[in-house]
Amino acid sequence: MSTGEQKAADATQLISQLKDESNPAYDAFMSKHRFDTTLKMPREEDKQNLLLGIKGMFSADPRCKELGAKKLRPKYVFPKRTSAEAKIYLALMATPETQGIFLKFMSSLFDEAYYQDKKEFILMLKTGKPAFEQMLADPRNELYVPAIKKVSRAIASYDRSLTIQPAEFKKIEDAFGVMLGKEVSDFDHTTEYLHYVYHEHLAAEFSGYLHPEGIKSLGKQSPLFRFDGDSYYHLPRHFDFDDSLFDMHGLIDGIKSEPKSEIERLSRSFQDSLYIRGHDLGRVIVEYGLDLRRTTSLYVIGRIKTDGTLNDALCTTLLHVNRDMLEYGSEIRVSKRGNEILKGIKGKLKKLFRVMLVTEECARDTGYCFHGQECLAEEFEVLLQDPRNSLVSCWGMTESIYAFAILQRIPHA
Repeated sequence: MSTGEQKAADATQLISQLKDESNPAYDAFMSKHRFDTTLKMPREEDKQNLLLGIKGMFSADPRCKELGAKKLRPKYVFPKRTSAEAKIYLALMATPETQGIFLKFMSSLFDEAYYQDKKEFILMLKTGKPAFEQMLADPRNELYVPAIKKVSRAIASYDRSLTIQPAEFKKIEDAFGVMLGKEVSDFDHTTEYLHYVYHEHLAAEFSGYLHPEGIKSLGKQSPLFRFDGDSYYHLPRHFDFDDSLFDMHGLIDGIKSEPKSEIERLSRSFQDSLYIRGHDLGRVIVEYGLDLRRTTSLYVIGRIKTDGTLNDALCTTLLHVNRDMLEYGSEIRVSKRGNEILKGIKGKLKKLFRVMLVTEECARDTGYCFHGQECLAEEFEVLLQDPRNSLVSCWGMTESIYAFAILQRIPHA
């Protein structure tokens, strides 16, 4: 038997051993997190590999732990970073039985040549940063301190490269003033400014909350805004579930008569849509015990949480700018109006703001068309049916693939 054949035979035997191994700690972990039933993956083979990897992390056999680490490698199981991957990694990191070995494995990922895009891995782990600090203070983790420090340094370094410094915020504010044709300080700052976003897959960020327990959990957590790419502005932002709008037109007929009547009473019909505020939808879900998690016909206009100021609302529009867009050259074509605006924007911010000033033909995947107050994506028109709201500015991609807007809300209008 050749060396390669022997290794393959040994690996098969080890896999068989791991599958047959009884481990109460692993059973308790799976019972708590239910990854075996909640995890959705395109291929069943990939899912089984991942579950085997998790089990390996609980094994007392060092060879099984190493096998588990291999099965958990992002490039092995996941074609790209996913929320499921983050949940699994962070769960393993927070579990005493797997915390140490997982940290050691996690640290080794930074040294492996196959893992090309370290920033994706760092972003995924940023939510676990407080856990690193806690682990450093725990004397039981002395063996893994080098691994913890390595990950902590990597995250801190990456955070510094992404953080918008106070001086830059002022320059960004001035650039937005040029774009809007009016200095930000000259706007009415006694009112509230809102940031809304729409894209056709946004409902996926909310669907997990559309059941009674999910609605009740919103007091502790709310849906996280996730940008599909490397966003220019990385500070975590959540959605305001209560003030987001849900289009129920595609699923209202599948709801039982009593809650259906209540939803229709609380909703606003607009064109071919039936919009209800998250606050009202949540109340109906809890009152009637509805579970809408599996629906595929829901569309959402999401409000991103800000502090209510125009400054914060404008700066958070940079969440939608993919850093890859900043590297485009001739692919980006700035509109005639955009070129006039860019004349008033100085320094490196020209490169940033041109992404938000492209032509309609170019506004597909290389940037956004700036509509100002002259044109509003039709998905947002329903927001202006509320007499309290008025449009400050709107940006979008062609055919409303993706759009975002800043609105001013005057209380009790």
